Amino acid sequence: MDPSTLQPMFQGLAEPDAEGHWLFGSDNPTMADMISGHLMTPRLSQVLTAGGSGYTVAPTLTRVGSGQSVPQTLTASISGGAVNGYTETDPGSADATAAGTVSVVGGGTGAVFSPGIAPAPTHGAGTLTLADATTNRINGYQTPFEIKRDQTVCLAVKRKALANTTMIVGWWPAGVTRAPLWMVQVTAANYVAFSRSASGNFSGDGQAVAPPAGAVGDWLFLAVTHDAAGARRIDWGNGPTYNQAGVLGLSDPNHRVGIGSNVPAYAGGGEFAELMVFPAAKTASQVAAIYARSKERLLARGITLL
Repeated sequence: MDPSTLQPMFQGLAEPDAEGHWLFGSDNPTMADMISGHLMTPRLSQVLTAGGSGYTVAPTLTRVGSGQSVPQTLTASISGGAVNGYTETDPGSADATAAGTVSVVGGGTGAVFSPGIAPAPTHGAGTLTLADATTNRINGYQTPFEIKRDQTVCLAVKRKALANTTMIVGWWPAGVTRAPLWMVQVTAANYVAFSRSASGNFSGDGQAVAPPAGAVGDWLFLAVTHDAAGARRIDWGNGPTYNQAGVLGLSDPNHRVGIGSNVPAYAGGGEFAELMVFPAAKTASQVAAIYARSKERLLARGITLL
Protein backbone atom coordinates (compact mmCIF):
# COMPACT_ATOMS: atom_id res chain seq x y z
CA MET A 1 0.00 0.00 0.00
CA ASP A 2 1.31 3.45 -0.89
CA PRO A 3 1.42 5.47 2.36
CA SER A 4 0.66 8.64 0.37
CA THR A 5 -2.82 7.29 -0.35
CA LEU A 6 -3.68 6.74 3.30
CA GLN A 7 -5.93 9.15 5.17
CA PRO A 8 -4.55 10.41 8.50
CA MET A 9 -6.40 8.99 11.50
CA PHE A 10 -7.96 10.80 14.46
CA GLN A 11 -8.25 14.17 12.69
CA GLY A 12 -7.43 17.16 14.90
CA LEU A 13 -5.55 15.23 17.58
CA ALA A 14 -2.05 15.32 16.08
CA GLU A 15 0.65 17.70 17.30
CA PRO A 16 0.70 20.30 14.48
CA ASP A 17 4.50 20.72 14.31
CA ALA A 18 5.41 17.03 14.56
CA GLU A 19 6.94 15.09 11.67
CA GLY A 20 5.14 11.95 12.77
CA HIS A 21 2.53 11.24 15.45
CA TRP A 22 1.20 7.75 16.17
CA LEU A 23 -1.64 6.63 18.39
CA PHE A 24 -1.44 2.86 18.81
CA GLY A 25 -4.11 0.24 19.29
CA SER A 26 -6.64 -2.03 17.63
CA ASP A 27 -8.21 1.01 15.92
CA ASN A 28 -4.90 1.58 14.09
CA PRO A 29 -3.74 -1.89 12.99
CA THR A 30 -1.76 -0.54 10.02
CA MET A 31 0.39 1.63 12.33
CA ALA A 32 -0.29 4.74 10.22
CA ASP A 33 0.57 8.10 11.74
CA MET A 34 -1.99 10.89 12.08
CA ILE A 35 -0.17 13.49 10.01
CA SER A 36 0.75 11.94 6.65
CA GLY A 37 -0.11 8.27 7.07
CA HIS A 38 3.53 7.29 7.61
CA LEU A 39 3.85 3.57 8.33
CA MET A 40 6.30 2.03 10.79
CA THR A 41 8.58 -0.75 9.56
CA PRO A 42 8.04 -3.90 11.62
CA ARG A 43 10.21 -6.56 13.09
CA LEU A 44 13.74 -6.06 11.87
CA SER A 45 15.59 -9.29 12.58
CA GLN A 46 19.15 -10.46 12.08
CA VAL A 47 20.44 -13.87 11.11
CA LEU A 48 22.42 -15.93 13.60
CA THR A 49 25.10 -17.15 11.22
CA ALA A 50 26.84 -15.92 8.10
CA GLY A 51 24.25 -15.84 5.33
CA GLY A 52 26.29 -17.23 2.45
CA SER A 53 28.51 -15.33 0.03
CA GLY A 54 28.66 -13.97 -3.52
CA TYR A 55 25.29 -12.19 -3.51
CA THR A 56 25.02 -9.11 -5.70
CA VAL A 57 21.26 -8.79 -5.31
CA ALA A 58 19.07 -9.78 -2.39
CA PRO A 59 18.10 -13.47 -2.69
CA THR A 60 14.75 -15.09 -2.03
CA LEU A 61 14.15 -16.17 1.55
CA THR A 62 11.73 -18.98 2.36
CA ARG A 63 10.76 -20.53 5.66
CA VAL A 64 11.04 -24.30 5.80
CA GLY A 65 10.07 -26.79 8.46
CA SER A 66 6.99 -27.38 10.57
CA GLY A 67 4.87 -24.81 12.35
CA GLN A 68 5.53 -21.87 10.05
CA SER A 69 2.90 -19.15 9.64
CA VAL A 70 1.30 -18.37 6.28
CA PRO A 71 1.17 -15.89 4.65
CA GLN A 72 4.49 -14.22 5.31
CA THR A 73 6.90 -11.97 3.46
CA LEU A 74 10.63 -12.24 4.08
CA THR A 75 12.83 -9.53 2.56
CA ALA A 76 16.60 -10.03 2.65
CA SER A 77 19.36 -7.47 2.92
CA ILE A 78 22.97 -8.08 1.87
CA SER A 79 26.34 -6.65 2.88
CA GLY A 80 29.70 -7.71 1.53
CA GLY A 81 28.03 -10.38 -0.58
CA ALA A 82 26.38 -12.06 2.42
CA VAL A 83 22.80 -12.09 3.64
CA ASN A 84 23.05 -10.42 7.04
CA GLY A 85 19.52 -9.40 7.87
CA TYR A 86 15.88 -9.48 6.86
CA THR A 87 12.47 -8.13 7.72
CA GLU A 88 9.33 -10.23 8.12
CA THR A 89 6.17 -8.27 7.40
CA ASP A 90 3.54 -10.98 7.87
CA PRO A 91 4.71 -12.78 11.00
CA GLY A 92 2.70 -15.20 13.05
CA SER A 93 3.09 -16.26 16.66
CA ALA A 94 4.38 -19.68 15.59
CA ASP A 95 7.44 -18.05 14.06
CA ALA A 96 8.87 -17.47 17.52
CA THR A 97 9.03 -21.12 18.55
CA ALA A 98 8.78 -23.23 15.41
CA ALA A 99 11.70 -25.52 14.69
CA GLY A 100 11.91 -24.52 11.04
CA THR A 101 14.68 -22.50 9.46
CA VAL A 102 14.98 -20.02 6.60
CA SER A 103 16.48 -21.05 3.28
CA VAL A 104 18.37 -18.64 1.01
CA VAL A 105 17.87 -19.23 -2.73
CA GLY A 106 19.45 -17.61 -5.77
CA GLY A 107 22.30 -15.31 -6.75
CA GLY A 108 25.17 -16.69 -4.69
CA THR A 109 26.26 -19.49 -2.40
CA GLY A 110 23.24 -20.14 -0.25
CA ALA A 111 22.96 -20.83 3.43
CA VAL A 112 20.32 -21.95 5.91
CA PHE A 113 19.99 -20.12 9.20
CA SER A 114 17.76 -19.88 12.23
CA PRO A 115 15.28 -17.00 11.90
CA GLY A 116 15.30 -15.90 15.53
CA ILE A 117 12.06 -13.87 15.41
CA ALA A 118 10.15 -12.78 18.48
CA PRO A 119 6.36 -13.22 18.81
CA ALA A 120 4.09 -10.99 16.78
CA PRO A 121 2.95 -7.67 18.32
CA THR A 122 -0.47 -7.26 19.93
CA HIS A 123 -2.82 -4.34 19.26
CA GLY A 124 -5.02 -3.65 22.28
CA ALA A 125 -7.45 -0.92 23.26
CA GLY A 126 -5.19 2.06 22.65
CA THR A 127 -1.96 0.13 23.10
CA LEU A 128 0.75 -1.67 21.17
CA THR A 129 2.52 -4.50 23.00
CA LEU A 130 5.85 -5.85 21.73
CA ALA A 131 6.83 -9.22 23.17
CA ASP A 132 10.12 -9.36 25.04
CA ALA A 133 12.94 -10.45 22.80
CA THR A 134 14.91 -13.51 23.82
CA THR A 135 18.35 -14.84 22.98
CA ASN A 136 19.19 -14.02 19.37
CA ARG A 137 15.76 -12.50 18.77
CA ILE A 138 14.79 -8.86 18.46
CA ASN A 139 11.41 -7.21 18.26
CA GLY A 140 10.38 -3.68 17.38
CA TYR A 141 9.27 -1.04 14.89
CA GLN A 142 11.16 1.79 13.21
CA THR A 143 9.77 5.07 11.90
CA PRO A 144 10.80 6.64 8.58
CA PHE A 145 12.48 9.55 10.41
CA GLU A 146 16.24 9.82 10.72
CA ILE A 147 17.88 10.37 14.06
CA LYS A 148 19.55 13.77 14.15
CA ARG A 149 20.42 16.70 16.33
CA ASP A 150 17.66 19.27 16.89
CA GLN A 151 15.10 16.53 17.46
CA THR A 152 12.66 15.57 20.20
CA VAL A 153 10.98 12.18 20.59
CA CYS A 154 8.03 11.90 23.00
CA LEU A 155 6.10 8.79 23.90
CA ALA A 156 3.81 7.12 26.40
CA VAL A 157 5.23 3.88 27.76
CA LYS A 158 4.15 1.49 30.52
CA ARG A 159 6.49 0.76 33.41
CA LYS A 160 7.20 -2.95 33.70
CA ALA A 161 8.51 -5.13 36.49
CA LEU A 162 11.65 -6.68 35.02
CA ALA A 163 14.87 -4.83 34.32
CA ASN A 164 15.46 -3.84 30.69
CA THR A 165 12.03 -5.00 29.52
CA THR A 166 11.25 -1.84 27.58
CA MET A 167 13.55 -0.07 25.15
CA ILE A 168 13.16 3.06 23.08
CA VAL A 169 15.96 3.12 20.55
CA GLY A 170 17.43 4.54 17.41
CA TRP A 171 17.05 1.74 14.89
CA TRP A 172 19.14 0.99 11.85
CA PRO A 173 17.88 -0.66 8.64
CA ALA A 174 18.28 -4.35 7.92
CA GLY A 175 21.84 -5.29 7.10
CA VAL A 176 23.58 -2.50 8.99
CA THR A 177 25.61 -3.81 11.90
CA ARG A 178 26.27 -0.61 13.88
CA ALA A 179 24.67 0.10 17.23
CA PRO A 180 21.74 2.53 17.54
CA LEU A 181 22.54 6.24 17.90
CA TRP A 182 20.65 6.42 21.17
CA MET A 183 18.62 4.17 23.42
CA VAL A 184 16.66 4.37 26.65
CA GLN A 185 15.98 1.35 28.85
CA VAL A 186 12.89 1.78 31.03
CA THR A 187 12.73 -0.45 34.13
CA ALA A 188 10.70 -0.63 37.31
CA ALA A 189 13.30 1.34 39.29
CA ASN A 190 14.83 3.76 36.81
CA TYR A 191 15.73 4.43 33.24
CA VAL A 192 19.18 4.39 31.66
CA ALA A 193 19.70 6.69 28.68
CA PHE A 194 22.60 6.51 26.22
CA SER A 195 23.57 8.51 23.13
CA ARG A 196 26.49 7.60 20.89
CA SER A 197 29.48 9.89 20.96
CA ALA A 198 31.79 10.47 18.00
CA SER A 199 33.81 7.44 19.11
CA GLY A 200 30.70 5.31 18.67
CA ASN A 201 30.86 4.09 22.26
CA PHE A 202 28.04 4.02 24.81
CA SER A 203 30.23 3.02 27.76
CA GLY A 204 30.89 6.44 29.30
CA ASP A 205 27.48 7.88 28.62
CA GLY A 206 25.02 6.10 30.86
CA GLN A 207 22.51 8.29 32.69
CA ALA A 208 20.50 6.31 35.26
CA VAL A 209 17.86 8.26 37.14
CA ALA A 210 14.60 7.52 38.92
CA PRO A 211 11.30 8.11 37.11
CA PRO A 212 8.36 9.77 38.88
CA ALA A 213 7.03 8.02 41.96
CA GLY A 214 4.56 5.29 41.15
CA ALA A 215 4.25 1.58 40.57
CA VAL A 216 4.67 -1.13 37.97
CA GLY A 217 1.86 -0.78 35.44
CA ASP A 218 1.84 3.03 35.48
CA TRP A 219 1.78 4.83 32.15
CA LEU A 220 4.68 7.28 31.86
CA PHE A 221 5.34 10.15 29.46
CA LEU A 222 8.99 10.30 28.39
CA ALA A 223 10.76 12.79 26.10
CA VAL A 224 14.26 12.47 24.63
CA THR A 225 15.74 15.67 23.15
CA HIS A 226 19.05 16.24 21.36
CA ASP A 227 19.96 19.87 20.65
CA ALA A 228 22.19 21.36 17.94
CA ALA A 229 25.31 20.68 20.03
CA GLY A 230 24.40 17.02 20.55
CA ALA A 231 23.48 17.43 24.23
CA ARG A 232 20.76 15.10 25.51
CA ARG A 233 17.89 16.05 27.79
CA ILE A 234 15.38 13.62 29.30
CA ASP A 235 12.00 14.86 30.55
CA TRP A 236 9.39 12.95 32.50
CA GLY A 237 5.88 14.27 31.98
CA ASN A 238 5.25 15.08 35.63
CA GLY A 239 8.79 14.74 36.91
CA PRO A 240 12.22 16.32 36.69
CA THR A 241 14.46 17.14 33.73
CA TYR A 242 17.90 15.56 33.31
CA ASN A 243 20.70 16.83 31.09
CA GLN A 244 23.85 15.32 29.59
CA ALA A 245 26.12 17.60 27.55
CA GLY A 246 27.61 16.88 24.16
CA VAL A 247 26.80 13.20 23.81
CA LEU A 248 25.31 12.75 20.31
CA GLY A 249 28.39 12.99 18.12
CA LEU A 250 27.06 11.18 15.05
CA SER A 251 24.48 11.97 12.41
CA ASP A 252 23.80 9.02 10.17
CA PRO A 253 20.91 8.72 7.68
CA ASN A 254 20.90 4.94 8.15
CA HIS A 255 19.48 5.36 11.64
CA ARG A 256 15.80 5.78 12.42
CA VAL A 257 13.76 6.56 15.51
CA GLY A 258 12.10 3.38 16.74
CA ILE A 259 10.64 1.42 19.63
CA GLY A 260 11.42 -2.04 20.95
CA SER A 261 14.68 -3.94 20.98
CA ASN A 262 17.22 -4.09 18.18
CA VAL A 263 19.94 -5.59 20.36
CA PRO A 264 19.43 -9.30 21.16
CA ALA A 265 21.31 -8.92 24.46
CA TYR A 266 18.44 -6.80 25.81
CA ALA A 267 14.89 -7.95 26.44
CA GLY A 268 13.26 -5.09 24.55
CA GLY A 269 9.54 -5.39 24.08
CA GLY A 270 7.26 -3.14 26.07
CA GLU A 271 3.82 -1.56 25.87
CA PHE A 272 3.28 1.78 24.11
CA ALA A 273 0.30 4.10 23.64
CA GLU A 274 1.69 7.06 21.68
CA LEU A 275 4.82 8.21 19.82
CA MET A 276 5.72 11.67 18.47
CA VAL A 277 8.81 12.81 16.51
CA PHE A 278 9.53 16.56 16.33
CA PRO A 279 12.13 18.16 13.99
CA ALA A 280 13.31 20.57 16.71
CA ALA A 281 14.94 20.53 20.15
CA LYS A 282 11.97 21.33 22.37
CA THR A 283 12.52 23.23 25.62
CA ALA A 284 11.47 21.65 28.91
CA SER A 285 8.45 23.97 29.09
CA GLN A 286 7.42 23.02 25.53
CA VAL A 287 7.71 19.34 26.44
CA ALA A 288 5.55 19.97 29.51
CA ALA A 289 2.86 21.41 27.23
CA ILE A 290 3.09 18.38 24.92
CA TYR A 291 2.75 16.15 27.99
CA ALA A 292 -0.42 17.98 29.06
CA ARG A 293 -1.97 17.49 25.62
CA SER A 294 -0.86 13.84 25.50
CA LYS A 295 -2.43 13.23 28.91
CA GLU A 296 -5.75 14.64 27.64
CA ARG A 297 -5.59 12.64 24.38
CA LEU A 298 -4.85 9.36 26.10
CA LEU A 299 -7.38 9.84 28.89
CA ALA A 300 -10.06 9.95 26.21
CA ARG A 301 -8.70 6.57 25.05
CA GLY A 302 -8.88 5.04 28.53
CA ILE A 303 -5.19 5.49 29.44
CA THR A 304 -4.08 7.60 32.41
CA LEU A 305 -0.59 9.07 32.23
CA LEU A 306 1.10 9.42 35.60
